[in-house]
Amino acid sequence: METFHVSTKGQSIDDTEIEERMFGLGPNATDITVQIQDFRPALLDVLGSRLNVITSLEIVNGDWVTSLELHRYLCESPHLLHLKAPRIAIIAEDLYTFSKTLNNADSTVAATEATATAATITGTGQQASGVWACRQLKTLHASFYSRHSFRAGEGGAGLCRHVFGYISRVCPRLSRLEISSMESMWQDDADAYPGKMYSGCMALESGLCLLARLKELRWILLGCNDSDPKVRNVDVSWIFLADETSLARKAERRQIVSSWAVDVETDLKRSQANNSSSSGSRRTEDMESELSERLQNLGTLLDVKRMIDEMDAIDNFECWPLLRGISICRQGGLGQSRRNELRRLLQETKVHDTVSYLPRLFACFPSEWAGG
Repeated sequence: METFHVSTKGQSIDDTEIEERMFGLGPNATDITVQIQDFRPALLDVLGSRLNVITSLEIVNGDWVTSLELHRYLCESPHLLHLKAPRIAIIAEDLYTFSKTLNNADSTVAATEATATAATITGTGQQASGVWACRQLKTLHASFYSRHSFRAGEGGAGLCRHVFGYISRVCPRLSRLEISSMESMWQDDADAYPGKMYSGCMALESGLCLLARLKELRWILLGCNDSDPKVRNVDVSWIFLADETSLARKAERRQIVSSWAVDVETDLKRSQANNSSSSGSRRTEDMESELSERLQNLGTLLDVKRMIDEMDAIDNFECWPLLRGISICRQGGLGQSRRNELRRLLQETKVHDTVSYLPRLFACFPSEWAGG
């Protein structure tokens, strides 16, 4: 027997019985699939007792929900390699250093709400760590949600920077990344709804380029519904292979980055203040100092600027050398080569390039997504 399903929905049973039902038939099970309605504190405690054996977790069915339980589980599961939970939206407020990228008023509200949520779920007023322990994660399929604006008028762009930066730092070994939905309650997208990807997710200021840190990435899917993301050539030019148009591409990026000067300066001052402060308990709690330092500027335009500087400093920078498929805001597609997908995006948004480099993209990889 390879697979069986156990559900405890609507039943009043204790943790011992849940564990007996789940692992009695398969005591050495490492691949677990549960339904959303079963993923609650009691089940989390049971899974927590199996930290050393569970390497794959899939949460299926149900409507879109937000969950602190999933985030908490990831913070306690160093051996997890594959997570598939497309309809569970992980709340950005629960991720590390979220309050640093909120304005002061929102930061206070976010901290209060996150603590209240933790108290409801854990029975205490303590928040989960904020940093996932699954640093060797290979597959991540999830959604993200924010209750608050990061800065006035930024909406989804700040959320994207935070999530992209977090994933690239905490899960650097990812091979397959699927983000079904990423939205902010106050985002600057009037048509936002559960399951939709923020329409500006490809914009340079949204920090998609932070995912270039994922050197082992083979498949990337952003958005599970058909929509029209806003994209310009300058937003995606960093994905292209270096050629005679590289200098022109860099100049376009530098022009955009220069418009962030005021915000970058603010981010830099905040970063310096945080470095000199000894009161950042969340920043140092149970974390390696190196990772803590890398997360210092999470969610900021400063982080994006430094990534762009790093890419532009390399003469023949190659983004995602192992990439086999990419899909942006498409329903039902398994992904195309980066050449075909980016051409589709640019054509659909009716952006006309003044520098002709589309024909000179990376050599076309197979358009099918090969398992995984």
